[in-house]
Amino acid sequence: MTKLWSKIVLILTLKCDQASLLESESLDRELKLYERLALKGHLLVCTVCRKLHRQLRFLDGAHQHLDKETPEVHVCKLSNDASQRIRQAMQEETGEASASE
Repeated sequence: MTKLWSKIVLILTLKCDQASLLESESLDRELKLYERLALKGHLLVCTVCRKLHRQLRFLDGAHQHLDKETPEVHVCKLSNDASQRIRQAMQEETGEASASE
């Protein structure tokens, strides 16, 4: 019963940082039912995360299209420094969004 309760709590209380993580993970794996419900519920009420959702879906679609058109293109990996800057910018954006809501 405790596992079920924790899943229900996640669905009802998902925060922006958790939603962005689930959104990103959904590109790499199929989310579990309770994760999908939590994310969809959060997207109903959060305009910032809806914007992120649209942007990630657009980028994913563009990437898939590019892979089909030019299979010889190699995916490059971001440096740790670049990854950290992006992560920090996303956290600052999420923090600003939470403060203004």
